[in-house]
Formats: sequence, C-alpha cells, structure tokens
Amino acid sequence: MTTWDELDDALKAKPREIVEVSDMEQERIERLGDYAERLHYIREEMAENKALEAAIVADIERLAGPTDEGHPVQAGDWMIEVTSGERWSWDKDLVEQLLDAKGVSTEDDSLPDFVDRSATINRRRYEKAPEDLRAYFAPALTRKEGKPTVKVTPKDPSKYRKDE
Repeated sequence: MTTWDELDDALKAKPREIVEVSDMEQERIERLGDYAERLHYIREEMAENKALEAAIVADIERLAGPTDEGHPVQAGDWMIEVTSGERWSWDKDLVEQLLDAKGVSTEDDSLPDFVDRSATINRRRYEKAPEDLRAYFAPALTRKEGKPTVKVTPKDPSKYRKDE
C-alpha cells in the first residue's frame, strides 16, 4: 500500500509522470477531493450568509430601535429585542492621581475594595461601593455604548421548527 509520503516523493521525483495508485487509494483520493470541494462551497456560503446576516441585523436595529431589556417588540409572528450593552474603560493614570490625592498608594492595604494594585477597577465591586467613593472615581470612567445585540424568537416556536 502506498503512503502519502511515498506518493509525494514519487510526484516530486517524476512530476510529469502519472503515478499509479491502487484502486482503494484512488477511491480515498477522490473522496478527499470531494470533501475539499464541499468544504470550499460551505465556506463560501458561510461568508455570503455572514454578510447577509450583518445587513439584516443592521436593518432590524434601524427599524426596531433599542428596546428595554426583557421587553421585546412583536412584529408579526416574531418577538424582536434589540439591546446595547455598555463598555467601561478606566483612565489608569487618573485613577492613580485620584488615589495620590487621597494619600493612598497602590501598595497600601487601604485601597478601596474595587481598586487593585495595578490601579484597575473592578466594575462589579465599583457598582456595589458607597456612592461617595463611586462619585470620587467617576471622572476616570469612560462609558461607551456597546455593540447592539439583536435577539429574534418566534412567538410560537412550534411553528418554526427546523426538523419539519
């Protein structure tokens, strides 16, 4: 039986000659070619579908507008929810300046619970901190709207089962 390395070596040694392979090996090579072709077309279709999905999502975002989380809009047989998270980023230098102004170093044990030694802020702990501390560090926070998320679900899921 011929191995792939032997076939490769034979092709390199005699590039213009046809290398004979067994029927079983030929069948395997043909199947491999079929799989490669199928994979090529699947990837092509996925790329086309991804572009189409992005266009449809953009249209839904534009037409539906943002919805309150947990309160989808009904459109025919479909429930549509467009939400947009929020991204937080902290100005590390300003956090350090604010700490210095309070006489606290990142090396101190007296750091607020939500600030770690590298002067980064833990969002969950920050949100639970006392209001006066949150207000003090608020100037170092930049909030930006996150990427919108579109959730589309059928009003009656049994009506749109894929297996039917």
